[in-house]
Amino acid sequence: MSRTRFSDRQLADLIMELNGEVEPVGESHTDEKRFNNLLKLLNTVDILLDEIYFVVPNKDRPEWSMSHAGLTAWNWFDEKGKWIQEVTS
Repeated sequence: MSRTRFSDRQLADLIMELNGEVEPVGESHTDEKRFNNLLKLLNTVDILLDEIYFVVPNKDRPEWSMSHAGLTAWNWFDEKGKWIQEVTS
């Protein structure tokens, strides 16, 4: 059985389709649903971030494939940290 492969954008679109919209529109009934969708999305992203973080300790491994994955995850977190600093200051 082969797995269906999605592009990064397709996967993100699929997640958002399953999750539902999160941006409030100023209507109480709609915004309550979207807020619940936001909480669900935040929890999902937290789980996915954990998956990436679990790869980071491999950055110091002697095996190239493991250190490459670990350094890639480490650098991704570093870039996102800088981006968060930039957009919140």
